[in-house]
Amino acid sequence: MMTVAELFEAMTGRFDSAAAAGMTKTFQWNITGDEAGVWAFQVINGVGQLIPGGVENPDTTFTTSSKDWIAIDVAFHMRHFGYELHICSKLGILFSWSLQANP
Repeated sequence: MMTVAELFEAMTGRFDSAAAAGMTKTFQWNITGDEAGVWAFQVINGVGQLIPGGVENPDTTFTTSSKDWIAIDVAFHMRHFGYELHICSKLGILFSWSLQANP
């Protein structure tokens, strides 16, 4: 199983720039628990960038425990088997959560 930091680092490779064309938004995750930390993902006109440590004024902020964030990543992968969470359907547009990306 990947760590929270590894999951965030993998986001850059999973990002779909074509789906984010024309978008300018910053998403931020405040992770609590065993693997606490802050990560932001900034999108500027289809170009995505991971920002460890976060930003001062993100457009959207998610706060969750490290245990739950890992479970959400698992849910993204389960989506390929017919399961889906509401957040998966929304963020899944911007990120490719393929099984090959998380061996």
